[in-house]
Amino acid sequence: MAKLTPIPTPPGTAWREFRFQYLPALMFALVLGATALIWRDYIGPASMVGEVETVRAVISSSQAGRVALLNAGHLQVVATGERLVQIVVADPKVLEAQLNLSKARIELARVTVEPKLRKENNQISYEKLRMDWMGQRIELAIGKSQLIYYEGEFARLERLFGGGTNSPVVRKPDSQLVSHAQYDIAKRDVEVTRAKINELTLLVNDMDSAMRIVDSNESKIEGEMPNSVRAAVTVEERLLDLIETQLAPVMLTSPIDGVVSIVHRHQGESVMAGDPILTISQNKSERINAFLKQPLSSQPKVDQLIEIRARSSDRPVGQGRIVAVGSHLEPILPQLLTLSLQGNRPTELGLPVVISVPDSLKDRLFPGEVVDLRSIHP
Repeated sequence: MAKLTPIPTPPGTAWREFRFQYLPALMFALVLGATALIWRDYIGPASMVGEVETVRAVISSSQAGRVALLNAGHLQVVATGERLVQIVVADPKVLEAQLNLSKARIELARVTVEPKLRKENNQISYEKLRMDWMGQRIELAIGKSQLIYYEGEFARLERLFGGGTNSPVVRKPDSQLVSHAQYDIAKRDVEVTRAKINELTLLVNDMDSAMRIVDSNESKIEGEMPNSVRAAVTVEERLLDLIETQLAPVMLTSPIDGVVSIVHRHQGESVMAGDPILTISQNKSERINAFLKQPLSSQPKVDQLIEIRARSSDRPVGQGRIVAVGSHLEPILPQLLTLSLQGNRPTELGLPVVISVPDSLKDRLFPGEVVDLRSIHP
């Protein structure tokens, strides 16, 4: 009997049989593999959660005073040691009044001393030179106090006129808030006061040199002076030293490299000792503050490798090491909890861990960013 030729199966029938018998199993295997891949590379069982450490430095004044100059604005990049704030400890007007009072008392001492020392020419010359020297020091201190006020006014008018504190003035008639006359007067006051200070500085230095020449006879001359006069002159000298110290403004610098995140006080405001003026946040962070959630599946150890995965769109990954491990459980930071646990539920506790940030992630992680962490077992 001859073998019959098999009847070929139509393609539609073969596809239908494949679709019903094999396609479901194949699709299930593909979905299972994709799920495992996504779970491993993008989600993963994060046994720890952490936050990139935010380092902030608060600039404050150690003395009460007034913010005379502020060289920083919001989100401005600053460097370590950069001069940001100038504090005037005492009001220039008050210092000027104190200097005028001291000048009047020195004149009174001069009138008291001269009749009693008229018989001794050396005594007269020495005391006259000494009091003239103190008088010129007072004039120099008054000029410095005036210069502080004039420079502050000139800086304010310069910005309103159209220029900047560190750039040449750009005259913009349509944007000027002060007149040319006001600007020129403020500039003239600063230049005249600076010239006066330069001349008085030279004069005070010359008189100081002259005082040193007659210093060898000072003990003899002071021994012949009345005790009350000698005490009065000494008090005025000490007061003048104090006022000269107060005239020097306090300059505050940035302790770290970073960005000005908060401006607490502005130019012209008064501050008390310890009041915050600027808050500077560091651009990069070296550490991650993490928590190992309960139940504790393992005991973390120092130098243990940890996989760090950011939650940004590109999901950068790096490896850090455990720097320190806490000795007791602490409340987990609210931003590290899931939304379902941020309500009125009891506080969740975790074991605190500090992890180093690898160099490959220092430029890709922002301070304050939440990251996923996973232990890497050798």
